[in-house]
Amino acid sequence: MREYLRPWKLITLALGLALLVVGALRLACAGEAGAAGPFKELEAAFPGQLSVSKGTRAPAEFCPDNTCYAFERAPGISDEEYAGFIYLYLYYSSDYAATVAWQNKPESGLTAKAITSRTVHKPCRALAGTRAGLCVLNALLSKLAVKVYDVRYDEGERSAAPVLAAALGRAGEVRYCREFTEAFLGWYVPLALADHDEPGAIIALRQRPGLFGEKLREALLEDRRVQELSTDGITGIDFDPFLSSQDPAEKYSVGKTMVEDGKCLAAIGRPGADTWDVRAELKRRGGDWRFINFHYSTDIPGHANLLSLLLGLKRGRAALPPEQRGE
Repeated sequence: MREYLRPWKLITLALGLALLVVGALRLACAGEAGAAGPFKELEAAFPGQLSVSKGTRAPAEFCPDNTCYAFERAPGISDEEYAGFIYLYLYYSSDYAATVAWQNKPESGLTAKAITSRTVHKPCRALAGTRAGLCVLNALLSKLAVKVYDVRYDEGERSAAPVLAAALGRAGEVRYCREFTEAFLGWYVPLALADHDEPGAIIALRQRPGLFGEKLREALLEDRRVQELSTDGITGIDFDPFLSSQDPAEKYSVGKTMVEDGKCLAAIGRPGADTWDVRAELKRRGGDWRFINFHYSTDIPGHANLLSLLLGLKRGRAALPPEQRGE
């Protein structure tokens, strides 16, 4: 004997199917909307330089000139996650000159922060800033969910080389060092410009000794101590050693930054200047960067960097009578 569904059951079943369809459509639309945000911002910032193909794998290329970044996703990676990866990669890892101004815009950083806050990778949620962004990138690269290639077009020929997670790690180190130096300048420059009884550099050493290497810190403090004890106007550091100026500007920016053999060199200069004023040398210790030296643009013997200058002053004082050495 046949069993027939009662009308109310048919209505319930139809409503259930309708809700499933609506839910699926909402998820699809949410994914597209999530992807549209980063792509829309990139297209506005770099008109005609980003191309995204349709399809499951959806290869994409970012080409500011004859060199490009190419991206390819594995099946199962959502549009939103894919778009977020491309945005984060260009923001945290790109070293193209065309992306520098965009990377320095506050709104670009806010978008990167929003993308990382929505990540599905739980270990990355406990991190912030650059560490969070690179965590998301490494998570997708390491499991080959997204592949990145350095691409070059030469006379119509396309050549591509895969970008490995190790290369991304090096790019991250540069970013860490740059951000650390920028944060230092944001704190130190107002300190250097304010009126104090002693130089801003000495105040910085005493307030935040962990920012500096021990050798540099002790050499600067010794130089200051001898100057304070001397009654004969003994020569010592008479300029700001971190900004290389007797008359610091109100603002400084970080230029070209390089990391090699565990050390970082970050160029510091006045905005709009053609040359840098000083290059900070940093080294990691305990996971954090520390300033270990400052290099100057000069041909004067013994004045090429802060440590050599302090050593020369110390040797000069050693040749003086005890009463002139502040003893």
